[in-house]
This record gives sequence, structure tokens and C-alpha cells, in this order.
Amino acid sequence: MRGYFFTVFGIMTFIMPSITIATVVIVCGAYAFADSILVHLSKNNGRAHELRPIVRRAVR
Repeated sequence: MRGYFFTVFGIMTFIMPSITIATVVIVCGAYAFADSILVHLSKNNGRAHELRPIVRRAVR
């Protein structure tokens, strides 16, 4: 499934580069935002090692 997705993503990069760049920026920004929220939550609870694997499983 990933191979198919990245093949289509590569083709779309050549067809519509501006939309592809915007999508990558938005996805990276959302990831950074979610990661920073989890870091702040884990600092308050002292359980950083417990939150990140849960998020990684949910994202897959």
C-alpha cells in the first residue's frame, strides 16, 4: 500500500508541484504541532515514554 501511495505521490509531484509542496508543509506543520502538544502534556505528567508509542500506533 505504501509503495502505491508514494508512486502516486511522485507522479503528482511532477504534475502539480505547488499543491504537493503545500501538502507537505501542512502535514509537517500538523506533525510538529501534535508533537509539541504531546511533549508539554508528558512534561506535566512525567510520562513521555508512554505517550509517543500510542500516537505512533494511531498514525500508522
